[in-house]
Amino acid sequence: MLEIERNFKFLLVEIERQIAGTIAVLEHRDEKAIAKIEARDDYIDNLKSVIENACFATLHGETRPNAPEVARIRAFHIIGSNLERVGDHAVNVVRQTRHYDDPECLKRYAYKPFFQEIRNALAWMPKAVLERDMATALKICRCELHLDRLYKQEFDRIRDELRTGFNTGDLLTTLFIFRYLERMGDALLNVGE
Repeated sequence: MLEIERNFKFLLVEIERQIAGTIAVLEHRDEKAIAKIEARDDYIDNLKSVIENACFATLHGETRPNAPEVARIRAFHIIGSNLERVGDHAVNVVRQTRHYDDPECLKRYAYKPFFQEIRNALAWMPKAVLERDMATALKICRCELHLDRLYKQEFDRIRDELRTGFNTGDLLTTLFIFRYLERMGDALLNVGE
């Protein structure tokens, strides 16, 4: 179990770096920074696989885990998969920036509150997961509701602006970015649950 917990911590650090890099790209689009985020995605995928393999090895090892241990191993497997999904969505966000005609378009919208929610959830994970703190896990779950609310606000605004017929490409790109941020909330909810 120690190997699984150690790799969970490594994965969490990498996801936090991925989110920080994504924010940096949204502030100042940089092709090298995008490439770095894309490259880090392979490491994140590998860490998820390491956790998955360790979970299966523990389940099918010489000593049979009891029911609570099996539940904990299953939880780490689910958490690893969902953290990897957050990383995938971060890659999708930065790739969207390549489609802007006006790279400053996103800055007219409230994307920073999305990242605050995501960062909060990630910061709460060690306590929720490693200490099995239910109150903290519920806080992570609530982030999904907050992200949904933020998405609805931005969706409505962009939908109304699309009706004008101006800057439709940049508006659609912005909407896709917000959709990926909202989907991070779905993955975070799975972690909290």
